[in-house]
Amino acid sequence: DLGHYGIVIWVQENGRSDWQSMTRLEAVSAVGAQEIRLIASNDRARCRVNLKFGSACPYFLAQVDSLTSLSSTPWTLKGYYHYVLWRADEAALAQPYGSGIPNYWIPVGAWVTPSVPFGLGAIPEQEGLISTMFFKDTSLHADCWRKLEQPMDQGRKWLAAKDEPWVAVFAVPKLPNGKLDLSGVVASP
Repeated sequence: DLGHYGIVIWVQENGRSDWQSMTRLEAVSAVGAQEIRLIASNDRARCRVNLKFGSACPYFLAQVDSLTSLSSTPWTLKGYYHYVLWRADEAALAQPYGSGIPNYWIPVGAWVTPSVPFGLGAIPEQEGLISTMFFKDTSLHADCWRKLEQPMDQGRKWLAAKDEPWVAVFAVPKLPNGKLDLSGVVASP
């Protein structure tokens, strides 16, 4: 139990931005032997997420498939986040992980603590459509996000393209040098 994963949407309405978590799980369905589809919602939107699991993998794959407006007032979907947070009882100790190598090719975002021999984070399938930056100020920010600019009226749906990127959400061991062992993490299905 290192933490949790969820989808957060970036909402803009009347010139104000807000970041909203999906707070209700509406449905879970099996899509294949190792794939499930979740439908989660809040008062503003409904989100469909595909999850793929492998045998003995230190990660699972996640892909946002669609977002539908449930609000009676218009708003703008500025983006969505694959949000990975350290467990609440140790969140104050969590620090953002960096590879320590400038311009390192893996766009990884992760959390580590001194006392836990694992890191928890996310790696997008491809850099570009999904950006990753974990940081900490007064709270933890697990920014692994897809920027959008989609006007949303009640019932309007944003559908992902067939090549919508997947994100690997992982829990991997720390090596003796303090780096994370990302060798077994693959962000493509």
